[in-house]
This record gives sequence, structure tokens and C-alpha cells, in this order.
Amino acid sequence: MATPVRIEKMPKRQKYSLEKKMSYYGYIFTAPIILGFLLMYIPVIIQSVIYSFSKISYIAGAGMSTEFIGWGNYQEVIQADDGKFVSTVISSTLGLLPNILVVLIFAFFIATVLNQNFKGRTPARVIFFIPVIMSSGVIAYFDNRQSMVDTYTSQGKLDVSASSNFDYSTLRSVVSGALNNETLSNIVLNAVDGIYSVITSSGVQFLVFLSGLQSISVNMYEAAKVEGATGWETFWKISFPMISPLILVNLLYTVIDLFLKKDNGSKLRIVKTPMELRPIIQACSNGASELMTNISSSIVSMLYNHQLISLAGQNGISAYGVLMYVQFVFAAIYIGYAIGTAPIVGYNYGAQNHAELHNMRKKSTILTLSAGVVMVGLAQLLAAPLAHIFVGYDKELFDMTVHAFRLFSFTFLFSGFNIFTSSFFTALNNGAISAAVSFLRTLVFQLAAVLILPVFFDLDGIWISVAFAEVCAFVISLIFLAAKKKKYNY
Repeated sequence: MATPVRIEKMPKRQKYSLEKKMSYYGYIFTAPIILGFLLMYIPVIIQSVIYSFSKISYIAGAGMSTEFIGWGNYQEVIQADDGKFVSTVISSTLGLLPNILVVLIFAFFIATVLNQNFKGRTPARVIFFIPVIMSSGVIAYFDNRQSMVDTYTSQGKLDVSASSNFDYSTLRSVVSGALNNETLSNIVLNAVDGIYSVITSSGVQFLVFLSGLQSISVNMYEAAKVEGATGWETFWKISFPMISPLILVNLLYTVIDLFLKKDNGSKLRIVKTPMELRPIIQACSNGASELMTNISSSIVSMLYNHQLISLAGQNGISAYGVLMYVQFVFAAIYIGYAIGTAPIVGYNYGAQNHAELHNMRKKSTILTLSAGVVMVGLAQLLAAPLAHIFVGYDKELFDMTVHAFRLFSFTFLFSGFNIFTSSFFTALNNGAISAAVSFLRTLVFQLAAVLILPVFFDLDGIWISVAFAEVCAFVISLIFLAAKKKKYNY
């Protein structure tokens, strides 16, 4: 009798869930802009590190020259003012560490106590937080006065009110007599003197810790209680691990808050910079192009939707939405390049390195126009696969989206050059031209195109409207570049 042969079933092909598929699509669509930023910023960061090990000299008309000097720049900073700067930073930071630890521990302790379910919990929370709220008003007046120890040191008395004086030496002698140790008594007096400061400095941290504790499920504590866990074990194995990520948040906040205080016990503190309206106005005007782009996109989108509803109905709106998603992936490369090159353009302009400025403008023009040709080709090839990701469920909508994207893709021929031109003039501190290019490109030309072209080309007129606007903006960009060539010497 023949031995029966066992046939094993082939493992089924793993099917990805919709959630996994969408996450993969998200990675694909964000990859270009991430790569653009990395490719543009990493060289700049590396070059900055190289400059830190170099001596930079400015030569009029020729830009700058660099000479490798190793750790010379770092040694100069460390040894500045006979090394007092570094020692001051270290001593001030170490001096603030006890305050930071006290504030964090106190805030965590109070949050743990007030997170317990007991009668009068809400009033207790309010009472604790009152000094934090009032510190901007009445209590701030007392908080800004000299401390007990400082007052005693300068006057020999403790000023407790406007009408009476208290002999601080009596208090000191009482505490010293009780503790029988002068050093310990000074610690106690300083601690008492700093109680109010600790309370007012820990209010925000207390709220952060309290919100974290309240987010922990009650079931975890009940399960631990059933298993016989003590309060100490519950704290270290449930409360502390769950709230530990918030410790870093509160640590950073506490450090910044202490350095902001006028009298923080150290020689260093963060101060407010003086208000200078001229640079602020100049920066706002220089960034007007980005403002115009954002405003224009909203206005243009409304007009596009109105035209599409009348010509193609809901399918037109859906197809347009897909175009906006997909075009951002392609435009992200141009945006990343423009953002990455802007600091280089601005630096060479400031250094009057006209040769490098000319080189940047020339190479960027060739690169953006060449990339435009490549992107149009890719868009034609990938139109169907990309449309399938979004609207593959509807044949009619799918065909409309593919057709629309292939017409829309001609936008990429000149959009990169126009984006770079706007960023180029921003880096040259000419916000007016940058804003003009963005305003004409994203609003004026697109509004005119989406209103006029559908009259002659019906629905296709809408799909080619952006491409038409980019062509017009390309002409304007060339005119501005030619007109300002002598002024900026690029």
C-alpha cells in the first residue's frame, strides 16, 4: 500500500490593512520634502562646523578666505576674559541645580498629594495655585523685594511690614539655639526664605504633573491594589514610570523659568532684547512673499471649486483635491531647494562675493529648469498609479483625475524657477520683488486663467490654468532678474 503524501498548504499572502497602506503612502508623500531639506541643510551644517575650525578673513571684492586653525576659535572663547566666562557659566548652572531639583520634587509631591481622592481636594488645588496666579499682581510686589537674608545683610533688620521692623538677629539666635549649629541654621533660614519662591516657581510644573497623573487609568491602581501592592510600590511601578516623560518637559521649563528671573541667585539670566521696529518691519516686508502665497492659495481654491462645481460637479472637486495633494509632492523638491539655497545666497550677497552669487543664480536656473523637464516626464508616467491611490474605486473619477494631472503636470516646467526667483530676491533682502513674483504667480495670473481659459477650453481650461500662470510668472521673473542684475551683481 502506497504511503499517503501529505500536501501542506501554502502560506497565504499577507494582506496589508488599510491603515498600513495609508501609513506607507504617507511616508512616500513626505519623503521628497524630507530629502529636500536634508540635502540642502546637511551641507550647510557641515560647512558651518568647518568654519568653526577656521579663521575667516574678508577680502573686499573677492569674498572671504578661510584658514584652518583647529581648536583656536574654541580656545579663544574658553580663555576669554581670563576664563571667567566659562567659570561663570559653570558656577551659575551648578548653583541653580539645587533650585531646579527642589522645584521639580516639590511640584511632583504636591501633584501626587492633590491627585488623591479626599474631601476638599478642589479648594486645596486652588489655594496652592493662587500664588502662581497672583504673582503677576500684588504678590509680585512682595516677591520683587529683597529676601529676608538679603535685607538683614544690608540693614541688619527684617522688614515685615511698612509700619514695623523685626530684629532679624533675634530670629537667627532662636533658630541657632534650637539647632545648636550655625551652618544648619543658615540652611534652614535660607530654606524658609525660599519657600515662597519655590511655590511660585512650581505652579506650572504642578499642573503638568497633575494632568499626567490624572491620565493614568484607575484600573491600573485597582489591579495593583488587588495584587497586594503597597503605596510605595504603586508609586514607583505605576505613577513614576507613566509620568516620567513629563519630567523632561518640566525640567526644561524650570531651567528657562529660573534663568528668566531677575534675582535667580546666579550671575546669568535671560534678558529681553530691546524693541527695534525697523528690523521687524524690514523682516515682515521681506517675508511678504510667503504671506501672499498663503493668502492667494485660499482665494484661488475657492474660485477653482466654484468653477469646477459648475463644469464637472463633485467629481471635479475630488479630482482637484487629488491634484493639490500630488502637486505638493513635486513642489516640495523646489521648496526644499529654495529654502536650502537662501542662506547661501544671503551670505554671499552680504560678503559681496559676486562671483559666487552669479554662480548660484546660473546653476540654480539650469537645475530648476532641467528638473522641471524631468518632473513633467515623471508626472506623465506616474499619473495613473498616483490617481489609483486616491480614486481607484471610481472608474469615471479615475479617468478624469489621470487626464487632469497630465495637463496639470506642465506646471512643473517653470514653477521651480519661479519659486527659486522669489526665494532668491528674499535672500537679497528685496521683499518687494519677491512679493510681486508670488502675488502675480499665485493670485493674479491664476485668477485670470481660471476665469478666462474655461471659456475657450471648457474643463481642460481649469486643468491648465496653473501652468498658464506659471508661464506668465516665468516671464515676469526673467524681467526682474534682468532689471536687477547690475544692482546685485549676480
